[in-house]
Amino acid sequence: MDTVVQVVLQLVMKLLPSLGGNAQLITTIINALITIMPVLVKEYKDTMPEIKNIIAALTSDSAVTAEHRVQLRQLSAIADADFDDAVAAAEAEDAAALLAGSGVVTTTGEADLDSALKS
Repeated sequence: MDTVVQVVLQLVMKLLPSLGGNAQLITTIINALITIMPVLVKEYKDTMPEIKNIIAALTSDSAVTAEHRVQLRQLSAIADADFDDAVAAAEAEDAAALLAGSGVVTTTGEADLDSALKS
């Protein structure tokens, strides 16, 4: 599946320079992104930079309609939220690892505290 996703994204990236004001092609690409975005967000977080590049290229095309802009903003918001969630998870993981390595007691139980103080 990874290969298929990468091939599709590469194909879309190659199509971008030839948009040339083709609103129908822009609609097709946006609809494809809307369809595959949930899968990409869930399974293929490493594709987000490519998705953001596609969204940026589509947004800058002269044939983009108001409806296209709304859809592209929504897709961009999904990609941004996913990135923010990944950053928050990584920061939480780093903080937990730092606390675990520092010897800081993170439990509040009295037996746990007594045990930690004796060690």
